[in-house]
Amino acid sequence: HISVRDTVYVGLYPASGGDVSISGGVTFDTSQLTLTCISTGGPATTVTWTRDSTTVTQGTQTVLNDPVTAQYTHTLTVTTGGVYTCTVANNKPSSGSASTIIAVGLTVSATPSSSTSLTISWTLEDSLTATSYTISYSNTNTDCFTDSRSGISASGTSYTLTGLEEGTEYSITVTATLTGNGGTQEGSTTATTLTAAPSAPPTDVVVRVESSTSITVQWGPVECRHQNGEITGYWVRYGEEGSSEEGRSVQMVSGDSSGGMTTVSGLTKETVYTVQVAAVTSGGTGVYSDPLTIQTPDDVFLSLNGAVIPNNGLLNISDIGSTDNTALLCITNR
Repeated sequence: HISVRDTVYVGLYPASGGDVSISGGVTFDTSQLTLTCISTGGPATTVTWTRDSTTVTQGTQTVLNDPVTAQYTHTLTVTTGGVYTCTVANNKPSSGSASTIIAVGLTVSATPSSSTSLTISWTLEDSLTATSYTISYSNTNTDCFTDSRSGISASGTSYTLTGLEEGTEYSITVTATLTGNGGTQEGSTTATTLTAAPSAPPTDVVVRVESSTSITVQWGPVECRHQNGEITGYWVRYGEEGSSEEGRSVQMVSGDSSGGMTTVSGLTKETVYTVQVAAVTSGGTGVYSDPLTIQTPDDVFLSLNGAVIPNNGLLNISDIGSTDNTALLCITNR
């Protein structure tokens, strides 16, 4: 027949010891808002979590690795800040406990103060206090340039960052060093400085003759660090050589940061013109390019085949080609 005896689980707990302890302290997963502590030397028959000395709902207990090591992980999902303590105990004389300070919901915001400054504000949960704050920042688009800094000391609940780039988006992180065991909590946000007028002219400005009364103007982008915001258009300024800036005409051209092209019509034939281009943002009109001069021809139109007029307005014979085999080219240096 069958005889029933005591059941023995071999290898479930270490053969020696049995006193429990906590190794590594309590860790906090900010993405999952979960606390974790690891106990060694089980079985941990009692697992208790407290917040500010008040017992809270016990977390789940799962085997971390081979049970022969009697190492367990204890987790707790949290929704509010405070001093959390994990305590494990069994029927052995010793027990283990570890605690950490957790701030849930350190909120950070930022608003532009000017084209080169941002004001940062933050709020720490009422149940927590901080001994100090540090701020770090970096521009979000680093394809063109990098503007970053870390370890800025701050106190109170706000701080103004200065010396930033115009019209630039920044990622900002505030780190609070909390009282007690020196735990930390971070909060982040993004903000953009106010737009300013571009601080450099468009690049690669080129002027070509279209007819005796019109020219084509083409240009490339403003260097990205000097755009100072979103480019919304361009001003093309032109006038007869020797005229004052106030006496010259301007033509608005829609465009973006990539550059643009336009045709200026209604000019006087056989006249030397000065042409400049400037980019525009919501912050104003930027710097104009260096003047380029070009002379409109007379009514005997020359086929230029796309030749680029140099800065001095003169073309070499090699720059010009005929449109057919019988065309006669006449070049007049005026």
